[in-house]
Formats: sequence, structure tokens, C-alpha cells
Amino acid sequence: MSIHGAIIDPHLSRLRDAIFLELRAVMSNANFQAMTRCAQRLHASLREPRQLNQNVVLAAYGGGKDSSYTLAFVRATQLLLHRVYGTTFKLRVVTNRHAGMPRAVMENIDHAYSALRIQDDPDCETLLVDGARVRPFDRNEPLPPDVTARNRLDLLLTGHRTHGEGRPTFCNACNLSMVNAFGLAAGHGSGVQLIITGDSPEEQRAYSRWVSRLALRSGQRLRREARAGARGFLRTADDIARAYFSEIHGADSPELANGRRVAFDVPEDVRFFSIYDDTAYSCAVNPYCVTSSSGAVVLVEQAAQTIAAFHWAGHRHLG
Repeated sequence: MSIHGAIIDPHLSRLRDAIFLELRAVMSNANFQAMTRCAQRLHASLREPRQLNQNVVLAAYGGGKDSSYTLAFVRATQLLLHRVYGTTFKLRVVTNRHAGMPRAVMENIDHAYSALRIQDDPDCETLLVDGARVRPFDRNEPLPPDVTARNRLDLLLTGHRTHGEGRPTFCNACNLSMVNAFGLAAGHGSGVQLIITGDSPEEQRAYSRWVSRLALRSGQRLRREARAGARGFLRTADDIARAYFSEIHGADSPELANGRRVAFDVPEDVRFFSIYDDTAYSCAVNPYCVTSSSGAVVLVEQAAQTIAAFHWAGHRHLG
């Protein structure tokens, strides 16, 4: 049997119904109503709403409490649409790994996937990004030595250039790497249509303005086509990354800066989709301390501020 052009597998339907009912049992009525509203909005936002299985939605998962909640919420939304329409969108989940991520985090991610039966569902895809490598998630996959070396070098040089300032030392390169992982995952295969974010539309616009302004402050000229949408955000972040790593590693090491660029080869119409109104999750409380659940817009401005500080204060960090 097929609905909306999709072949319905009875075994898969039973699996999805079972995990949906498990999730529903632990959701309050308010949570369930919010998730239902979110499912309706997401359905209307998809490129092919009448052929749900032709759409791919991207979410980031780092193993922490906020992204775990987001993952479960989006998975429940996927399952609800299946119950309503007999088919649903494809869910792609990406984890960006770095040298500071211990095995316990990888195991927690794997446990979450198992609990949500994500790896048993053919319409779910889990990706692991190590630097520029994109591959299926595997908790036992060793971290490539070159990624460890790269993280170590970036941390040491940033710490040296910023006089040991904690925030830029530990966050700048990591945040830009996280944005790059979004670009790589969004452009992987046939691409995605939506990128899930926990930020409100107002916060998204504020992030876009910050990144554009700070790109200009770091000496980057913004292309007209790089100003709007998710692709525009990624292109502007790439401009910041090139300027930042050129400053950190020196103009005589262009291969190091080029190896740390942000991927922006994504579909033209890819967009951010906010679940903020349905989850009441906000990073506006303190944007310097709280990471957005999307991971895509985590304080790229820190890197740009560091670049600007190098230019303005004789290579001293802006305190």
C-alpha cells in the first residue's frame, strides 16, 4: 500500500507507532499540543508537503541536555506526521566531533539514538563530522589524529595570541568548526530543505546582523548573495573563518586557513526552521554563556571580535 507516493512497510509502521506512544507517555498535554503545532508548521514549510518522504530535515546533536531535548522533540514530530499521513520526512542528524569530546559523550549519543530507534528507521540518517570528513555515526570510530593535532594547534595559537583569554581560546575554533559541520551536513548527498534551530526568529535575525556586521569589522566585504538565508549565513561565516585563521596562523600559512573554512555548498533554498515557540527554549538570556540548540549560530561573533581586536589593539585581545 502507498500513501502520498510512499510505500508503507507494516513492520516500520508498528515500530514508529511504538516509539511514538513511548514518547507521548512522558509528554505533558502542553508539550504534546506544542509538538502538534510544530508538526503542522513544519509540514507547511517543507518543499514537498504532499510528498513528505521527499523532504530532508537536519538537526544537530552534541549529546548534551539541550540538543537531546531537541532531538527527541523533532523525532516525535517526525513520528506524528507518519501517524497522520502514513509517511513522513527524512531526518538527518549530525554530530560534530573534536578532541575535547570524550568517549562517554559518543556513548550517550548512541544511547539516545537507540532509545529513539533512530538507527532502526530507514528515514533517519546519523552523520559524524571529523574536520572535513563526513561519515555515518559510529561511537567506536576513532578520532583521526590530524583532527586532534589541528584542535591542539588552534587552541595553543589562539591562547597565545589572546594572552590566555579563556573564551576565545577554547570556543572560537570550535564554534567555527560547528558551523562548518552544519554546512557539510546540509550539503551532503542531495542536501536538506530545513535546518532545525532552537532560536526565535528575532534571535536568528540578530545573529545574522551580528555576523554580517562583524564580518565587515574584520575587513570582509559582503557579497550581495551572501546576505540572506542559511546559505548566506554560512558564506559569511566562511569569510570570518578565513580572516580569523589567517590572523591566528599567519599570512605565510594559507594552507592552514584554507583547511579550516566553513562549507557553504548547500541548496539555495535551505532555510532555518525554529522550534523556539513550541519549546520555549531561548539563548537570549545570556548569549555569551548559553549555546543555541541548533549549534549553527553559537557565537561566531567571538572569532570576529578576536580578529578585530588584533587589528585595533596591536594584536591584543579585546577584553
